[in-house]
Amino acid sequence: MGVVRMRLVWVGVLVAVLVCTFACGRSHKRTRVHEMPPVSADPVPPERVVLRDWEPAEPEHSDAVAPDEPRTYPASNIDDAYAGDHPVPVRRLVYRVTLHMPPGFGDAAGSLTRATAELYIDVSDERLRARFDGPGWPVSAANQVRIGSRTGAYVFDAMGGRPYAAGQLASWFFGGSVKARHLPPLGVVPPPDAERSGPGALVCALLAEWAGQPREALAHRCDRGGSPLRFRIGPWRGERTADVAEQLPRHELRADHLEPPIRTPSPRDALIVTHTTLARLRKTRADAEFGALDAKNATDARALLTINGTPVRWLDPGEGAVISGLPKGGYSIGAMRPFGNPVRPPRYVVVPGAFVID
Repeated sequence: MGVVRMRLVWVGVLVAVLVCTFACGRSHKRTRVHEMPPVSADPVPPERVVLRDWEPAEPEHSDAVAPDEPRTYPASNIDDAYAGDHPVPVRRLVYRVTLHMPPGFGDAAGSLTRATAELYIDVSDERLRARFDGPGWPVSAANQVRIGSRTGAYVFDAMGGRPYAAGQLASWFFGGSVKARHLPPLGVVPPPDAERSGPGALVCALLAEWAGQPREALAHRCDRGGSPLRFRIGPWRGERTADVAEQLPRHELRADHLEPPIRTPSPRDALIVTHTTLARLRKTRADAEFGALDAKNATDARALLTINGTPVRWLDPGEGAVISGLPKGGYSIGAMRPFGNPVRPPRYVVVPGAFVID
C-alpha cells in the first residue's frame, strides 16, 4: 500500500513539471513576439512618426471666425437696382449734434456742453447713407447706416455688418433691447418753403428708425422736400450746418451688405472729455493730489457715465474702465441711457473709489 502511494506522488510531480514546462514555453514565446514586431520593408523614420503624432492636419477650407472678429451677415433683400457706376444726384448733409443732459444730472457749463458729435448724410430720392462721427456718440466711429425705400436699415460697425428690421435701429444705438419706456421724444424743424430743395423724406426716415418709431411718424413734416433744419431725438439736438449738391456712382448708395465700406481700426473713443477737463471737474488747490475712479457697467445696455453733470465715458454692457486724472475728493456721479433715461441717478462718490452701474 505504501509503495502504491509513493508511485502516485511521483506521477503527480511528473505531470506538474510537464504542465509548467509547456505553459512557460508558450508565455515566453508570446513575450518574444510582442517585444520583436516584424520589421516593415519600408520603415518609417522616427521623426516622421513624431510629426504624425503631434502636428494637426491642415483643413482644406475653414470659414471659422474668432468670436471677436467682425462678421458680415447678408441683407434680407439684395439691392441690385443700385448696381453700376451711373452717377446719381445726392445731397451731402452735415448735422452738428449736441448732447443735452436731462434734469437731475446737472448742467455742465462752458466748453463741456459744446457739440460732441457730427452726423454725415448722403441722400438721394431713393437711398441714404449716414455716419455717426465724433467722441460723443455711444457707437463706434467705424459705422455706416444704409437706408432704402423699404423699412428697416443695414448697419456696418466695428462688429461687422447686419440688417435691422423696422424700428430696430434704436437697439443698435441703445446697445441692448429697447423697451417702450426707453424710446425717446422725436421732432424735426423742416426748412421754410423757399428753401425746400433736394430730398428730405429719407432723412426723416432715418431719424424715425433711429428713434424706434415708424417712418410715418415724421412723414407729414418731410413730405414737401428739403432736409430738416434741426432735429431732436431724446437728449440729442442736431442742427444742419452744410447742404451741398453732389453726384455719386450708383453702387455707392446700395442699401444692402454688398460693397462694404473700407474697414479701419477705429473703435469708439474712450473719453468724451479731455484729461484737462477732468482736472477741472472739481475745484481744488494747485497742489491737489489726483486719483482714479473704477467704473463698471453691470447692466444689459449701454450707459453714459457722468461726473458732476458732465458726460465722461460710454460703457457697453459688462464693460469696465478706470477714469484717471481726477482730483481726489467727492463727486456727483451717475449714469444714463443713450436716449436720456436715468439708469443710476447721481450720488456722492469719493475718488479714489469705485462706481458700479447696476
